[in-house]
Amino acid sequence: GPLAADGTPRAGTRIHIREAMQYAKYGWKYPVDAELQVHYVGDDGWAMGRTLPFFGSVMMLRVHYRDVHDGDAHLGTHYHYEVVIGAGADNPIARLLNARLSSKFGPVFFEAWQRHNVIEVGTFENFLPVLFAQKNDLSTLSYSRAQDPAPKGQQQGFDRSLFDARVAGFAAASDAYRFQAFEKPSFL
Repeated sequence: GPLAADGTPRAGTRIHIREAMQYAKYGWKYPVDAELQVHYVGDDGWAMGRTLPFFGSVMMLRVHYRDVHDGDAHLGTHYHYEVVIGAGADNPIARLLNARLSSKFGPVFFEAWQRHNVIEVGTFENFLPVLFAQKNDLSTLSYSRAQDPAPKGQQQGFDRSLFDARVAGFAAASDAYRFQAFEKPSFL
């Protein structure tokens, strides 16, 4: 799909994701092999998902992030991830689709996905600074474990009040995709 001048994805790009959630525990029980369309890319996050004719959005992954500072000290990055799955329509075909999606993306899948995501995102601090330093010349991009920066302290957990507020907002929303605001800048 269309890429920005620097070769990075932008809205309209299609990305193929292929991975297995918690492979060491489940093997290929929870695979992800899907082509998703990017709906938003900005300095504050990104969103990608899947839409189907006559149904609209049936899956949307939305990442929000912002730098966290204490005065002039950069403490890290707040990273907030939301997933919405399901057809919003209320008709027999949408209910059938939602039943199928629920059987595939149930509680055990999301436990495996959450662990996968924590491991994946939790390792960013080890290699992203090295890659980011090379952002102006992607033609010679390189990385090795020997380049890992020294740990800068323990990562802080998520913001429970933000989590509770977002869950309450989704529960009260008549349209979870509209509440998620996947085509707009971050709410953070």
